[in-house]
Amino acid sequence: MNSKHRVLIVDDLADLRSLVRIYLEGSGFRVAEADSGAEALDLLDGGEAFALILSDQDMPGMKGTEFYRTVCARWPAMSRRFIFISGSSISDPSGPDCPLVEKPFSPDQLIETVSRQLEYAASASHAGA
Repeated sequence: MNSKHRVLIVDDLADLRSLVRIYLEGSGFRVAEADSGAEALDLLDGGEAFALILSDQDMPGMKGTEFYRTVCARWPAMSRRFIFISGSSISDPSGPDCPLVEKPFSPDQLIETVSRQLEYAASASHAGA
């Protein structure tokens, strides 16, 4: 069912990336990982295609919101294909309007949020948005 969907996990914590990978692969998603926004941009610049990006908000160097804005400036359609993972709510009122999965989260919470965002992205692209 989800085998066609490839998800990029961007987080500086290897243990969290591994946990998210296990949850996603267990639900049939294909997964790639990056330990920073810069590494993720390298993957995207190299032509890697992803149905969705899951990004930590609080990473050293490039923060999640900066990574999001950079991705959206270069690949505008990805703005609907982005979810933040964070230990705290994003309170910046000028910040991105995309879903947030707060740590700690259950496998069901993560998969439900990912599936919902993929449905939203698909409906927005069919509507010409």
